[in-house]
Amino acid sequence: MATPATTEQVLRSLGVRITRIGPQIRGHCPVHRISTGHEDGHPSWGINAVTGAWLCFSCHESGSLPRLVEILGGDVDGIGSLILGNAVSVALGEAEPSGDAETPLEPSADTYVSAYAFGKNPLPPERIAADRDIDQTTCRDLNIRWDSEGRCWLLPIYAFQGALLGWQEKSTGYFNNFPKGVMKRGALFGFQNLTGTVPIIVVESPLDAARFYHYGYEAVAVFGSFVSDEQVEALSNVDIRQRATVILAFDNDPAGHSAAYWSTKQFLQRGVEVRYFRYPPHRLGLRDDPGDIDTVDLHRGVRLSSPIMPPAIRAIAEGHSTPSPGYRRTPRRKGIVGYR
Repeated sequence: MATPATTEQVLRSLGVRITRIGPQIRGHCPVHRISTGHEDGHPSWGINAVTGAWLCFSCHESGSLPRLVEILGGDVDGIGSLILGNAVSVALGEAEPSGDAETPLEPSADTYVSAYAFGKNPLPPERIAADRDIDQTTCRDLNIRWDSEGRCWLLPIYAFQGALLGWQEKSTGYFNNFPKGVMKRGALFGFQNLTGTVPIIVVESPLDAARFYHYGYEAVAVFGSFVSDEQVEALSNVDIRQRATVILAFDNDPAGHSAAYWSTKQFLQRGVEVRYFRYPPHRLGLRDDPGDIDTVDLHRGVRLSSPIMPPAIRAIAEGHSTPSPGYRRTPRRKGIVGYR
């Protein structure tokens, strides 16, 4: 049997359900039933179209394209040649590489980040998860873990291509990024779970994104109030329709207002429709975030999201309010300014 000419064709010949085509192909995990005993109900699987490396962010299985073909009972002959040919095409400039050639999105060589070791950490206890209005299913889908010894959340930081770059350790009064200087500008929490079929809610904190996800919304977190060009570009290319839509739900404080204003300009330049999460009127001006408001206000805030810029954000646009000094397009020191 002749080997299909592209990774996409290989996957389709194996019956893999694909939801998005690009340098990183997305779809339903083809080995989910083997790993968990049930089908992948939410597209949580991705494969690099050039290298053939794949990873499921739900069941955490990973491997190479030849291994996938072997598992699914396909013809492995010629798959190695296909991957080699892809690599040669990139080297010769005949195909686009899957990553950003100018921004290293892998962990630094002197710090080893083990996805396997990270996955060995337990899920947050049910009581702890419930305190943040999420459940263990949400934690499992987003690979949120718990440090039992340090009693803190472990929030994974994945590159757009799927590599685990590191994680955030977070608890009351404590916050740490591992490894130091992890490239959060090349990552979005929850990005691998997007389908590109509905508006994407953009927030600052991974736990806020998890809360939206728990209630059936698609959401990502930028890991703070700094929004990078890479993050904007990635979200601009998610939608599988003609026009992407984002709902900005940054914290209702000066840093969040500044992030919303500056990211609005970047999204609009890329043809992305921007809407704004509606905070409860009686709480406008307070230092709120989506984790503070009750469930009714959370749903209402999404339902009433509007393309009309809120007054607090418009004040920055009109020069009546000074953008937060914490927001910078390029941080002065990696992992410090504009991040949290």
